[in-house]
Amino acid sequence: MTQDQHDHIEHSRQFDNVPKDCPECEGTGKVSLSDCCGAIAILNTQLNKMTCMSCFKPCDSELDTCDDCYGTGEVQYED
Repeated sequence: MTQDQHDHIEHSRQFDNVPKDCPECEGTGKVSLSDCCGAIAILNTQLNKMTCMSCFKPCDSELDTCDDCYGTGEVQYED
């Protein structure tokens, strides 16, 4: 193995198991079922309202903690 190959492998390992934004809640840590379609609704941080992910309309659903990230907004992917 050349030094360049070794350096590339070591550099790649730095990015293994790095937390990523949760795809379910899009990094907000909060989800709900929308009151319009029954689809997943996420918190729109710009409007500070829930937005339905099916029809993209604001809805008055109550916030719940995301089950995928446990409210952290990040998930850890393992190789």
